[in-house]
Amino acid sequence: MINKLISLIVLSTFIFAHSQTPTKYGGEENKLDSISTKQIKVIPITIQNLNKYSQSYNIEVDGDIVGSTNMLISKQIQRLKITVKIYKKNTLENHSVCTISIARSKDEMFNTKICTKVLLYWTTEK
Repeated sequence: MINKLISLIVLSTFIFAHSQTPTKYGGEENKLDSISTKQIKVIPITIQNLNKYSQSYNIEVDGDIVGSTNMLISKQIQRLKITVKIYKKNTLENHSVCTISIARSKDEMFNTKICTKVLLYWTTEK
């Protein structure tokens, strides 16, 4: 029992190694955020390094790595503007914008990944 508790405490320190907001962009609650008159939409996200050490993060859009952040010191917040491509006109599309911690050494076993669910609608009407 004690070993399980120790394992849980150790794992929990990795679970919240960074944060990302918002968790959802667009959709029913924020219809105006979803609508774009162009094939691309810029999505604002905010990430924070919750580690006690410096960390950098890959930025992933719909499963593809599109860039990375600079090294963020402990508790540092960074605001990013991520471009997402919309593929079909007049169709509500689901996308994801994620940040993934980059291993600091080859021995590092855990990476955190946090995603924002993005709902976008490309309209041709103005």
